Amino acid sequence: MGKWVSAAEAVSKIEPTSSVVLPPGAGEALEIEREISRQADRLRGLSVYGGLLLSDYPFLVEGVSYTTWHVMPPVRDAVADGRVGFLPIRGSQVSRLFRSGRLPLDVAVVHTSPPDHNGRCSLGTSPSYPYSLARIAPTVIAQVNERMPAVGGVSLEVSELDWLVETDEPLMEHPQPRTNPTAEAIGERLTEMVPSGSVLQVGIGAIPEILMRNLCASDVENLRIYGMGIDAIVDLAAARKLADSRASVLCAELMGTRRLFDFTHKNPAVETHPFDVILDPSRMAAFERFISINSATQVDLTGQANVEFIGGRQLSGVGGGLDFLAGAWLSPGGKSVIAMPSTNRGGDVSRIVAKLEAGSPVSVPRHYVQYVVTEYGTVDLSGRTMRERAEALVGIAAPQFREELASSLD
Repeated sequence: MGKWVSAAEAVSKIEPTSSVVLPPGAGEALEIEREISRQADRLRGLSVYGGLLLSDYPFLVEGVSYTTWHVMPPVRDAVADGRVGFLPIRGSQVSRLFRSGRLPLDVAVVHTSPPDHNGRCSLGTSPSYPYSLARIAPTVIAQVNERMPAVGGVSLEVSELDWLVETDEPLMEHPQPRTNPTAEAIGERLTEMVPSGSVLQVGIGAIPEILMRNLCASDVENLRIYGMGIDAIVDLAAARKLADSRASVLCAELMGTRRLFDFTHKNPAVETHPFDVILDPSRMAAFERFISINSATQVDLTGQANVEFIGGRQLSGVGGGLDFLAGAWLSPGGKSVIAMPSTNRGGDVSRIVAKLEAGSPVSVPRHYVQYVVTEYGTVDLSGRTMRERAEALVGIAAPQFREELASSLD
């Protein structure tokens, strides 16, 4: 049976030689992170692991090492100079690597809602990898927050938690990004690709928000959302565009603001599940019209995509994009889509390139890439020869770069 303790007492149970995994996103356990920082002198030698964190990394102090599979802006410089380790792994590989012992796991930290009348705690916004790791970790520390929504799907019994820390503080939020004409144009093109009855998977950013806003005003109906939950889901529900069924929203992460968290609390239309479930392509293949829409930093003229690296720097992580694309390929009537602006923000660098930069990873192989969308058009690369692929991609590049790209084909 778990014991209720202060954050200081819970963290005091961590040994300096331990490997600790922190929860991500809106489920980030800030009180535990801050306490690790406060006990940093005692914890010199501690190894910390985590994914997409939204905080300013208070635990990242001298003597504490950090390794991540999703680089965020506060640690990009540290990754570049080797002070923070980067793991080039897909989201679907995270729990498997810890489960196999390839990555060490002594303490799993989770962020949950208070126990319900059955003594079960929902992992709310972020069961992605925390749920799976909590089931196998020798020690589990739970930050139990009054403000964490109780979301359907997976939960943990109090008896599965070793140390419980009661908190009442706002969750980490990911505010809606500002739109721009380029994102608006891409969103318009994507709207045309989503028929009624689709199961829609999108990431975070301006383009997914615009797409969902457009769908609210369209004739499309009976939609389901998969993978990532964002604020725009609340608008889809208000516009009665979601399927009228249990778990019409099925996600591993909810990344938004309090508006989203309040909507998902005890809402039977929403369930969250771990990566082991959500990132399984065979599950996606069971849906008809599964549409996966993700972004990239570069696509070359063969169709292969780099989604995580630019100018010699790691920008983000591998994520779950490849798993989603695989699921879309297998789904009857499915579509896999890479949607991105044709240039960088300054407009002086093309994101459609003749060849990926030397040293850039091929995050998505060319044989997985189907649709590519920019503000200048939509192309379907499936069934096209290498030459046809290249010519199609030149046609949706920014006009000022088309001649140079076309000349690389000669």
